[in-house]
Amino acid sequence: MSTPTSESGKQSGVYDFFISYKHKDSKDFSRALGDALGGQGAEVWLDQEQMRPGDSILAGIEAGIGASIDAIVVLSENYFSGWSEQERRNLYSLMVSKKVRIIPVWYRLDHDRVESLAPMFADIVAIEAPSGSTAEAQQAAKDVLGKFDPKQRQSRLYELFFQAVRKHVDDPDLDLFLGVFANDLKLLESAIQRGGDVNITDAALWNRYNKIVTTHADAFPTWRKLYLHLVAAGKIGGSTPA
Repeated sequence: MSTPTSESGKQSGVYDFFISYKHKDSKDFSRALGDALGGQGAEVWLDQEQMRPGDSILAGIEAGIGASIDAIVVLSENYFSGWSEQERRNLYSLMVSKKVRIIPVWYRLDHDRVESLAPMFADIVAIEAPSGSTAEAQQAAKDVLGKFDPKQRQSRLYELFFQAVRKHVDDPDLDLFLGVFANDLKLLESAIQRGGDVNITDAALWNRYNKIVTTHADAFPTWRKLYLHLVAAGKIGGSTPA
């Protein structure tokens, strides 16, 4: 599976699914799951593809989680140790703040074992892979894609795009919008004090900043992903950007 690309071959920088797993247990299964998702057009963050020699493991994981919409956690006997434990904590924090949906996959584990290892995951509807076979990985991909939420995708893409825009502009309306997403009371208070519009909508901000990529190329990947999504959803017209 190659690094995610959009229709024009450019890396999008936004991932549909972040796959968290333990190399010691489920490397082959997770690779098969990623391949199956990618084969259906999904963009997947998998460390076997995105991490390179010399990269910071923790920084790479945090970046991958931060740019992903849903997270698939392949729970296995040895998952709850080392780097994957740090991933688990980050993912669960994002799930609680409603920034990412966690999809557990029980790799050769049953409910009782998951409950003993990590009770917070035992209460989330999971996909079971009792043998850890390639066929189960492919079925898991079908199950995951069958539950993918387009509305969540759109909200997350707006958030990611506006975060990129915020690096270049000082706009209380933008800060107010992002403050709501992040549940950041200080940012919200500051935005309101600076005249932020409490009724601002994502569409209004999109119209205000959708051309920013002409002057700030680093915002292009998330802008393009959001643009293609809005076109596909029939919310805006237009042709595929280069």
